[in-house]
Amino acid sequence: MMADSAGTAGCRWAGVVVPAAARIQLTTDFCRDCGASLTDGAISERSSTGAMTGSLMPAGAERRQLTVMFCDLVGSTALASRLDPEDLREVLGEYHKDVARAVGRFDGFVAKYMGDGVVTYFGYPQAHEDDAERAVRAGFKIVAIPRLVPAAPGGTLRVRVGIATGLVVVGDLVGAGESYERGVVGETPNLAARLQALAEPGDVIIDARTHRLTGGGFDYEQLGELELKGFAAPVAAWRVRGEAVVDSRFEALHPAATLTPLVGREQEIELILRRWEQARKGEGQVVLLIGEPGIGKSRLSVAFQERLIDGACVRLRYFCSPHHQDSALYPTIMQLERAAGFERDDTPEIKFHKLEALLTRTSSPSAEMTLLAEFLQIPAGDLYTPSELDPQRKKEETFEALLRQLTAIARHPS
Repeated sequence: MMADSAGTAGCRWAGVVVPAAARIQLTTDFCRDCGASLTDGAISERSSTGAMTGSLMPAGAERRQLTVMFCDLVGSTALASRLDPEDLREVLGEYHKDVARAVGRFDGFVAKYMGDGVVTYFGYPQAHEDDAERAVRAGFKIVAIPRLVPAAPGGTLRVRVGIATGLVVVGDLVGAGESYERGVVGETPNLAARLQALAEPGDVIIDARTHRLTGGGFDYEQLGELELKGFAAPVAAWRVRGEAVVDSRFEALHPAATLTPLVGREQEIELILRRWEQARKGEGQVVLLIGEPGIGKSRLSVAFQERLIDGACVRLRYFCSPHHQDSALYPTIMQLERAAGFERDDTPEIKFHKLEALLTRTSSPSAEMTLLAEFLQIPAGDLYTPSELDPQRKKEETFEALLRQLTAIARHPS
């Protein structure tokens, strides 16, 4: 095996980097992207700059899985008849900027602007394990664009979105200058366009493969088998209603009933169980699982929890999300909402009383109730009197309230 000074190696077949550090923790001897052995000639050296050498760079057209999103501005023809061309250009320009921001936030690629429509790719040029999920999240950001239209009193922009996932061939650049686009061949773009055409304003419609890849992460409404122009067989489709209330992305994609037995990790599980026994005896413990994405860290955690036969404990689970990096303390917010039992359609009053019931278990003072209600962005209304602390003091008091919650739970875990 050859590696550079940074301890990294590349698989020449898949064109990916395999961190050497990951191979001495939760290890794998095969490239996760193509299955090639990492102990033979499939390992190729990377340059000291970290850039892939020419032999690792994809050349020409390539076959890959892609999630394609079509979004369309509803009623644009009528809009054009009401607006001066310059005003219409300004409106469409702002709309395109909003779409580009939403797509860019989830690492999508804006492939083409077509008047009032936009075609975007997820999984190109950089692939992620959750490209389908990223596309759906971007779709919801786009349909939520409520921009008022100038010179059209009471008018608003409404958008509809179609998303499909499948194998395509991504070819060379087509066009030149600002009009270039990356050619994509396959039925996936056509399917996304057909689904978009069937959507109602504000809808995000997805195909079967996108639905399978997003799993239980969203709430869906099944639309049945649809007859689409250009498709010989009916196509299954779903309307995405919103994000589901689920503890973690792993559980959304891997329901307990579908998990296969964990094999080859007995040593790691036994180590964690020993640390757990030490913690039960009052010796504080921290176990850190390190490994590359997809190697089985979450699955190992689930297997450990399945081994716990003593129910006299409280599980506090905090999950980071690459899609909420701009949300301060997002894992803590989500843990509190799950613990309180918040539902998507709960009113502020219902959320407030659920939080109140949760804090009652730890005998929290009323001042903490106010701080944590504001922390969860529950509107005050007639429910409570907003805090008058300055921002820095409010931040400090909120942190102290969160720490007191953890301390109270540790003293009374059952």
